[in-house]
Amino acid sequence: TNMAKKQMKLTEGCSGEEGEGFHIWTDLQFLEAPVRTPNRNKNSNCFDLVMFPGALEELANAYSENGATILNVIRDPMEWAQTITPMLPQWWHEWCNDSHNHSFPNQNEYNNQRSLMGFYLEYQHRLRQFAKEHQWNYVEVDLQESTNHVALLLEQQLGVDSTCWIQSVQGNIHQEQKPHRVVTNLLTDQPRPVDITYPMLVTAMPKAGTTTIHDYFRCGMGSWTGAHQWTSLTWESYEPRKVTTIGECMIENTNNNTHPFLKGCGNAMVWSDTGVLRSNLCYYPFLHRQGLERFYESYPHGTILHVVRNTSSWVSSAFRWNNLPKRWVKAGCDNGFPTNLNATAEEWGLFYESVTERIRTFVKDHPSLTYIELPLSDQTGSMLHDIFRWPEECWGHKNVNDKIQNRQPKTEPPRR
Repeated sequence: TNMAKKQMKLTEGCSGEEGEGFHIWTDLQFLEAPVRTPNRNKNSNCFDLVMFPGALEELANAYSENGATILNVIRDPMEWAQTITPMLPQWWHEWCNDSHNHSFPNQNEYNNQRSLMGFYLEYQHRLRQFAKEHQWNYVEVDLQESTNHVALLLEQQLGVDSTCWIQSVQGNIHQEQKPHRVVTNLLTDQPRPVDITYPMLVTAMPKAGTTTIHDYFRCGMGSWTGAHQWTSLTWESYEPRKVTTIGECMIENTNNNTHPFLKGCGNAMVWSDTGVLRSNLCYYPFLHRQGLERFYESYPHGTILHVVRNTSSWVSSAFRWNNLPKRWVKAGCDNGFPTNLNATAEEWGLFYESVTERIRTFVKDHPSLTYIELPLSDQTGSMLHDIFRWPEECWGHKNVNDKIQNRQPKTEPPRR
């Protein structure tokens, strides 16, 4: 916005409340999908400080008197390229190239790993050259180095106590409760935010916090980044878009052997409540038609987020939700679902626990995936904050029957 106004410095008006200026600026990229509906037509937005024409020069002008420090965190280019999901380079090409002098890989290159590596190296080169030309302090952190090495480097270069980096990497919050675990191909002493790559598939069963999870990511990442139950098949068309369930889009892609798995299902980064339940259709991608295998084949470095609710609470909630177990049986749900209309609460509880075990086994056999498992409880919001660093207030309560909520103690976990 300030660059468009031209008369304003790059960071003018961006320094927080009056009289209080920020000293550290991070995550300076911006990416927003276009909106194409009969009532609204909004173009995509994209900004990258390093690649946007003239942005670095404007940054130099904003701090021309005393200069500034650039802290650049790097990793092995090949490893970086391997973690980039197919959708992100395509978004760069479609939404960013026109405004960034085609600095991002073009349409013919976004699936080429060598091109991605070249783009990554050029990105680092621009930062180094900028710091050198303007005599700014430049600190480079290589994530391939050990935790202690990086901690000492930051202490020597920036005066930050070495224990801060060590605690950030290890995630000291809630460690005694072990609320989540991340299974990843990355070194265990690297920061967790680096471990998490998209797309993210939420494998929680219905009535286990799926709506609340969806709202959490919308709050932290922006409304367009999440798809929950329903999705639009395309963003590009100016015609009214076809809306369908995420699960039906997955089924169609499976039937047509379409790759990647989520192609044409929208532009989200986090996918939740992906199942379909109708009188003649029962589909959950983490249980049916090799959905997890197809997700892995398309996104081998993607993330699976699994939320686990207390078994008895889940069973009770499922029966209260228009007798969901009975609807599963009538729809002919298979692959582990109880098939008897008179199945007991204990049988449904065993089924629910078996889902978690199957997902754990799958990610164990596919270690390049990132796996995050959380219990659904009154601590879930702070646990998510420990991982993603978004405000705890983003975690709320959805789909709670008011009468039931009023009967429960305040520690009752959020519902579906």
